[in-house]
Amino acid sequence: MSLFWLRLDQICVQSVLAQNQTLTRLSIALGADVNGRDSYGGFPLLFATVRNNRSLVEYLVASGADPYQNAEGQTLLDYACQICSVDLVDYYQSLGVSRTKMLVPSDCPICESEADP
Repeated sequence: MSLFWLRLDQICVQSVLAQNQTLTRLSIALGADVNGRDSYGGFPLLFATVRNNRSLVEYLVASGADPYQNAEGQTLLDYACQICSVDLVDYYQSLGVSRTKMLVPSDCPICESEADP
């Protein structure tokens, strides 16, 4: 793999972190790996999720991002619950993504309703 492609993947990750949809689209159009990970294991769809950016999440999934990826044992649905995003929880559930329930914030009504008694 050439150095150009590695940098392109990094540009994709960084553009998602910056929530720059134009640069994200350009990097993917030029061949960035939409499922590529940074040196810490983070990936574009994870960063779009924790920033609660549904339009970017939908674009990444439509571009081939794997919604079933996980980070440190948590699914993307877990992360959506962690930030208490009803919109992203509904979206990931519609894709069939399940939760591990590793982290359940006590003040989140979404997670409280699903918590074990």
